[in-house]
Amino acid sequence: MITITTDVEMTSLDNLIKAAGPAANVGIARALNRVGRPVQTAYLREVRKILGIRKHPLAKGNVTQMTKRATSTRTANPGRLEYSLAGFGRGLNLIWYQPKETPQGLNVHWLGERKVVARTFMFGGRFPKRHGGLARLSGKAQIRTGAGRNAYSPAAYGPGFAEGMMQPDAMNVWTTRARARLAPEMGQQLMAILMGYAPSAYRTRAGLSGP
Repeated sequence: MITITTDVEMTSLDNLIKAAGPAANVGIARALNRVGRPVQTAYLREVRKILGIRKHPLAKGNVTQMTKRATSTRTANPGRLEYSLAGFGRGLNLIWYQPKETPQGLNVHWLGERKVVARTFMFGGRFPKRHGGLARLSGKAQIRTGAGRNAYSPAAYGPGFAEGMMQPDAMNVWTTRARARLAPEMGQQLMAILMGYAPSAYRTRAGLSGP
């Protein structure tokens, strides 16, 4: 599992934080969440691009569902001033990685380049005259596990979200966007509290809680 966090320079906000007093954490938490959501969206879009994940006509489900299953978000609150995103688990079935049939196996998108995964397939028959196949029934690519005709398994996986999240291009999207937006948003939220435009308590499912 990998967890992504970004620190922000708070020196320029010292006066506002002191003026807001105990309510400062409320404004900071709101800012973290307001910035975190769009930054996360852009970041995961880049991760999917790096992984090469794309909806296949035979695959069951959609890219959004696959992304939610492979990631977990924790939003900020006044007691936990951190917005974090974690990626975990193995990769998706190869059918999600733009597969193309070859005699040796499926040629898929793999962390920014094409790669042939040996003994994997989607359709039946001898190459190149492929037809039918388990992919039409299961929505998954298969991998041969032995010499027998029925010796195969849907355990044909590509790289996981955690691997994609660690790639420099993806990390750069997260850090540059978060650092550019966090301090201004924190200042705006703190000023809103000081001027009475925003509540100085944090809204929860049960109502408002004190700072």
